[in-house]
Amino acid sequence: MSWLDKYIKYFGWIIIFGSLLFSSCKATKYLQENEILLRKQKIVMHQTKKIENQRILSSDLTAQLKQKPNRKTLGLFYTRMWVYFKLQNSKSNSSFNKWLSRVVAQQPNLVDSLIATQTRDAMAGVLFNNGFYDGVVEYDIKRIGNNKADITYNVFPESPFKVRNLKYRSTDTIIQAFLPSLISNSLIVKGKRLNSADYELEALRLVRFFKNNGFANFNKSHISSLLVDTFSTNIDITLEVLPPNQSNSHQKYKLNNIQIFLDYNTNNAGQIPQTDTTINGVRLLSYADKSPFKQSAIQKLIYFNPGDVYNQDNIDFTNKRLSSLPCFKFIKIKKTQN
Repeated sequence: MSWLDKYIKYFGWIIIFGSLLFSSCKATKYLQENEILLRKQKIVMHQTKKIENQRILSSDLTAQLKQKPNRKTLGLFYTRMWVYFKLQNSKSNSSFNKWLSRVVAQQPNLVDSLIATQTRDAMAGVLFNNGFYDGVVEYDIKRIGNNKADITYNVFPESPFKVRNLKYRSTDTIIQAFLPSLISNSLIVKGKRLNSADYELEALRLVRFFKNNGFANFNKSHISSLLVDTFSTNIDITLEVLPPNQSNSHQKYKLNNIQIFLDYNTNNAGQIPQTDTTINGVRLLSYADKSPFKQSAIQKLIYFNPGDVYNQDNIDFTNKRLSSLPCFKFIKIKKTQN
């Protein structure tokens, strides 16, 4: 191929590409009379004081945007949207058109006041969950020409509510003994802006603490929602550890019998094990005449013993270690209470 042929080829591609971009400049002409294209959207923070962890708050607010403006080629042309409209008017069902529809074409993102209202409410929820109880979010739609518009979300955080006092309580006398040490390490910190995420983390911490100290049936339903008293922009918080549904107090458990079925499967379920060995109080059973595993090695991977107070971390760690062995397809730890 001569240099002239190459020049003509490349010049031809430039003309085709340029024509495509020029055509995509007019992509909005395909919009209906009552359709307005979302050109761009932004969030404007109206604050009077510096906000702690503002970058995280801004990121959470941005995550609530429920629409995204159409992407532009070279930042100028709605090429993808133009392709979408062209395919809508095309009668061809070729594989190339299907590929364009799947990979290239982009449906126009239109201004929708209902979605804008939902976005505003979601942002207001973010403010509330971050301690800005008096925070307000408003949105403004600004028309650009005949068929485009920008949306601005104006966020007014106002002053955040901060934790002044924190109190834990329970009617369960067994639980009461643990509360002083728990509150001293609380993730809800005095003087800090109240954050719903801190409450969730604290609730999980309490659940884990009690499950590691013998309360095998303890769960998040036993942690109350925050009871709040407000004084100006200060908050007094009470968190209550609730009793179980059918009792006035939580039951603390110790481990009794520990049995490990080394080669259990659905085929031998209900059969009598052929080998039965006890090592350090842990009973290891097998349905084979000779255990297929070295029992002492398996026992060393058990991080709890008879007489131990129930500890969820030890059980989970044991499960993890046993599951890492290639000789076991699955591990199931079954607990029976008496």
